[in-house]
Amino acid sequence: VLKHVCLDRHIGNRLLEEIDVANIQATVAEINEYFGSNQASEFNYTFDTDNVSFEETVASIASAVFCNAYRRGNVIKLKFERATEDSTLLFNHRNKLPGTETRTVRFGNQDDNDGVEYEWVDPEDDAIVTLYIPEDKSAVNPKKIESLGVRNYFQAFSHAWRIWNKIQFQHVATEFEATQEADILVLSDRILVADNTRPGTQDGEVISQNGLSLELSQEIVFDGGETYTIFIQHIDGSVESMPVSAGASSRFVTLSRAPKAPLALDDDFYARALYQIVGNSSKREQAFIMTEKQPQTNFTSAINAINYDFAYYMNDSLLLWIDGKLEDSSALEQALTLTGTPAVVSDYTRGNVIETSASERFNLPTSFVQPDSYTKAVWADNDVTDNQHFLRSVNEGFYLNYQDKFGASHNGTNLIAPLAYLPGTWRHYVVTYDADTTTMKLFVNGEKVAESSTMPQRTKTQLYGPSNYIGRTDDLRLFARALDEAEVKALYRKTL
Repeated sequence: VLKHVCLDRHIGNRLLEEIDVANIQATVAEINEYFGSNQASEFNYTFDTDNVSFEETVASIASAVFCNAYRRGNVIKLKFERATEDSTLLFNHRNKLPGTETRTVRFGNQDDNDGVEYEWVDPEDDAIVTLYIPEDKSAVNPKKIESLGVRNYFQAFSHAWRIWNKIQFQHVATEFEATQEADILVLSDRILVADNTRPGTQDGEVISQNGLSLELSQEIVFDGGETYTIFIQHIDGSVESMPVSAGASSRFVTLSRAPKAPLALDDDFYARALYQIVGNSSKREQAFIMTEKQPQTNFTSAINAINYDFAYYMNDSLLLWIDGKLEDSSALEQALTLTGTPAVVSDYTRGNVIETSASERFNLPTSFVQPDSYTKAVWADNDVTDNQHFLRSVNEGFYLNYQDKFGASHNGTNLIAPLAYLPGTWRHYVVTYDADTTTMKLFVNGEKVAESSTMPQRTKTQLYGPSNYIGRTDDLRLFARALDEAEVKALYRKTL
């Protein structure tokens, strides 16, 4: 769609060489893989007015598929907004104009919105449908969105939940004027920003490198008992992070490993090797998403950004979501069949939860196509332990076993972690599997407890659960990708 809009002589009137077709195709593939569905990259709309500019048309198409359109020179490209631990640039006192930075901390939801009403078009009858969050329509002051080009429930669900999660978890905003390095930024890029509004920020330039030892432009203070991470900017503007410790003197530090790329130590480089050092207890607070960029005088740009939070994206890629009711609340809305009579009960700690005996479970449709890579997550309070599965098939497991083990399996190959049995205690269990690296990881309450890099791919058959499980479960999720360790920890914190 984007290609033809650009080439149409009545709309874009662009040349083929002014469109990065390879970038667009790769971005579409990334979107589909990330969400686990080709529906995420659909755009369906009839532009029936000539009162829309080419730029507005391109922006509308990009927005429908979770992207921002931008130019490098005169070539049009797409940038996909997604959960990521990678930052595009690092901003500190060396590339921010002095006195231009402000930070605003917000308490409560943005604009006091208490929900979302998201309108999309049902392709069956072209009727406008509203997706409500909360779904009981109890919001008094919802944020109302009229979408353009969204004509499937999967897309509408993903957009609506991103909007609602950003309303809930956006709590810090920053503004500053940046030097020419900011030219490479695209809206929704993840950036790192040192807080130069308060004294004591530890950032500057790398002066020299000798193996793992770096000489820095500023003195560094390491507090006893705290561990630290250094963020270093490379020649291309990308940012790498790694553990760091004190060096031979106050202006020297020692890296835990060699940087993945040479550091730009020469003044002739466009992006110098800037650094920021933060204690690990606070490093997540330094990440932001750029929401606005305006050119200023003297080749600078005014940057507006909001705090980055994985929680914005924690409803992305969901293929199954059992949360307080016996139905699938994910974008797929899969029709579950029940074996026995699992019940929805009220729990003092977690509200409405699912309670099952050994013979009770739900079954996913046999037509459901499982992803190669995945994440399974669940809150559970089990009454007994004896080979109890949360979500399984004939050839894969996700279970508690014999009072002292938590595990997962593929085709009979098990990954097991020791686990003390605590009856009457809710815990968060997660298994992730990366098919590309054959790596499986187990987590309890956000902490990794086991890992194997040699777990074979399983033979995929019908999923069901809980199986032989006596107790209560809540917020059972199946993602179409392997969440990384920071995302698992964030999922645990946000669903407590």
